[in-house]
Amino acid sequence: RTPRPAEPPEPPEPPEPAAAGPLDKLRRKAREVARAGRGAAAFQATPPRVLALRDAVSKAEALLAPLLEPLVPMLETPAGSLETESEPPGGTAAVARPPTIVIVDPCLSPLPLELLGVFAEECGGGGVCRDLSVSMLRRRLALGAPDAPRGAVRCAVDVHDEVRLPTVVDRGRLGEVFASDVLDSEALAHAAEWPALLGSRQAPSATELAHALAAGGSFLYHGPGSLLSAALTPQQLAPLDLRACAGCLLFDAQESSLSSRRIAREANAKDAARLALEEPHATAALLSLGGVRTVVLHHWAAAPVERHAALTALLGQLGEGKTAGEAVRARHELQQPEESPPPGGGANPDVERPPSSLLLYGLPHYRMV
Repeated sequence: RTPRPAEPPEPPEPPEPAAAGPLDKLRRKAREVARAGRGAAAFQATPPRVLALRDAVSKAEALLAPLLEPLVPMLETPAGSLETESEPPGGTAAVARPPTIVIVDPCLSPLPLELLGVFAEECGGGGVCRDLSVSMLRRRLALGAPDAPRGAVRCAVDVHDEVRLPTVVDRGRLGEVFASDVLDSEALAHAAEWPALLGSRQAPSATELAHALAAGGSFLYHGPGSLLSAALTPQQLAPLDLRACAGCLLFDAQESSLSSRRIAREANAKDAARLALEEPHATAALLSLGGVRTVVLHHWAAAPVERHAALTALLGQLGEGKTAGEAVRARHELQQPEESPPPGGGANPDVERPPSSLLLYGLPHYRMV
């Protein structure tokens, strides 16, 4: 037999022109993300969901490139154009970039917009957050700065007592682990004052949950399912006056066997419109219509261990004086694969963790003071 001729090698990519336009920059960034995903496949420490997310980001950038091209010049902030009013003694004022607020259509809300290269590169350190409409943004601004006292954070944790986390001794209830890692933590001394409804001690009623949400300050939910499937129904949430609530921190969508069975059983009795209200975009819309100025929630589900680690990390950053926008942006960067697998072939936890699924709706200036 005649040997089959070898296939010619792929031609190298043509060099980018010296004056590449905004669309060329977006396409180049998409190719870089795709190459990073292909290179990461060689390491067993990178799970398939991280590679799938990189592929989704690459496709989203290619899809939205024609729409984002006219906006790139608006996102670019020339250095020195945002100087503060007064200069510090002995030097020039620091240049700060404002956050970029994206008005998200419900159909586009599932896309990982925060991970797109155009926002990471052109917006600098300002960060990206979402909102529902320009009128909703004006309403939030009219309510004032979203600052909340550090001691006025009301918590609702695993209200059905369905989540177990691995501890040193045993699998602990989520409520008790939260009390140990947050309420009794020396690193979060101000958390000792937080009123907490822990499902591991007593199942809170809908009235108690509604009061905790509307009482003012901040509200934190930590548990499985969405807020509107585990804690309150849309009919109970819609009439609440939430203008005194500066921020809602929802660390929901945790996966556990007990909660999955309950959520599936309850979903069989709900229609499509009711289930749609439990999506992140609709949940943020209901809370915003009630008057909440900043809503932090998650894009997709995760294991309780991952969600609990993200909660403690975000609370630590807020406790250090960072704004919600700064804390969320710090967790949005894609994890890059290591140059070599860890010694012994074990998995490196820093490589295994996927990019953060945190979303921020509303004002990014929320801060605990």
